[in-house]
Amino acid sequence: MRKRFTAQIALDQHQTYVDANKALFDSLESVLDELADKPEMVEFFRLFSKYATLANAKKIAAHPDCPKIVGDEIQQRIEESKSGRK
Repeated sequence: MRKRFTAQIALDQHQTYVDANKALFDSLESVLDELADKPEMVEFFRLFSKYATLANAKKIAAHPDCPKIVGDEIQQRIEESKSGRK
């Protein structure tokens, strides 16, 4: 009985986490609209791309709101990765 109770708590905590992530994602477009033409937009995209895999960083760079400077930084990261593999 105790194991089932503990497992249910873990599942509930996980669902809370999933719901919170969905809430953040649902607000993303509004946040991007608010950041438009502000310096914080660069830092916002820079932070996401910093922790993204190269494949995901490339997708982030393709986002229509991604500032060109961040897209250029991502492209440089991709090129450095390619040159490091040779």
